[in-house]
Amino acid sequence: MDAIPERDWAELPVDAILYILRKLDLVDLVQGGVAAVCSSWRRAARDEAVLWRHIDIRGRFPGDLDHLARGAVCVSTGQCENFCGQFLDDDFLLFLADRAPLLRCLRLKFCHGITSEGFAAGLRP
Repeated sequence: MDAIPERDWAELPVDAILYILRKLDLVDLVQGGVAAVCSSWRRAARDEAVLWRHIDIRGRFPGDLDHLARGAVCVSTGQCENFCGQFLDDDFLLFLADRAPLLRCLRLKFCHGITSEGFAAGLRP
């Protein structure tokens, strides 16, 4: 039986890498699972703004959300346009307002830690 030649996954075109990365969980993108594959995948996960325009952290446990959400927003380098989250507070909302100047859509669920004052402060330019 002929041996199957090994494939160099680092040589995939960026479009193909992005297609794969869009299928992955946000945790893998933010916390380094992708970074371990190779430098071209790490670079694509970090530098391709299209991956970070929509950040959705719903459906996760409250304990890890703030760290995960902040990491995703930081990696987005200001390119986040839509953010969906839960169990967040005023501090995070102010952080998001500062780090996501292109934000157009905000969906929050179970964010009892966000006050009226914090929400108003997050809306100010």
